[in-house]
Amino acid sequence: MPMRGYCPCEVVANSCYVSQAQFDEYKAQYSYLKADNYNTVRKLSTVQLLLMSAQLFQIAAKALIRDSNGDVFMTHVPQWGHVPEHWDLPGGRIDENENFAHALDRELLEELGVSYTKTPQQLMCMQTNISIPVGDKMIPLVYVVYAVDISDTHTITLSEDTREDNVAWFSPTKAAELMKFKFSKEFCDLVKNLT
Repeated sequence: MPMRGYCPCEVVANSCYVSQAQFDEYKAQYSYLKADNYNTVRKLSTVQLLLMSAQLFQIAAKALIRDSNGDVFMTHVPQWGHVPEHWDLPGGRIDENENFAHALDRELLEELGVSYTKTPQQLMCMQTNISIPVGDKMIPLVYVVYAVDISDTHTITLSEDTREDNVAWFSPTKAAELMKFKFSKEFCDLVKNLT
C-alpha cells in the first residue's frame, strides 16, 4: 500500500501488525487498552502504543534493491552487542524530524554512496525479530521497507564509516532465507516469491 504521509504512526496503521504474543504482552503492560478481540484491535493497538511512547519502537527505513537479473542486494553486519552477525538490507534508523524518504536517501548515501533514481515504493512495515539497545532499554525495531531503483551506472561502494563489512547479491530465495533472522515471515515470503 502506498504511504499517504510520513508519520510513522500512519505507516504502522496502514500496514504493520504485531503477533498475538506481542499483543498479549502489550495488553498486559497497558491494561487501559480496552480490547477483547485480538483480530479487530491488533492494528489499532499498535498505533496507540506508538503514540504512548516515543521509545516504544525504533523505526528504520530499508531498501530492497534488485539488479537486472532480479537478485537482491544485501549488506553483511558483523556481531553487534547481543545481535549475532547477519545479512540485512541497506538502510537505517530515522533521525529526529526526518521523513522516510530523506532517511532512506541519507542512509544509502552514507552506507553505499548511491541515491535512488525514482520515488521508492513502500512494500511493507513490520516489527523485526530483534530488539536493540537504546540507553538502558532494549527497544523493538520496526522496519519500513521500500523497493528502490538505483542507476546501473552507479558503483556501489561500502563506506569505511559504516558498521557493515561486506555486500553481495543473492537470488530472492537465498535472500529470503538469510533474512529470516531479522525480518517477518510475511516479508521473507514476499521476497522469496519475487519474479
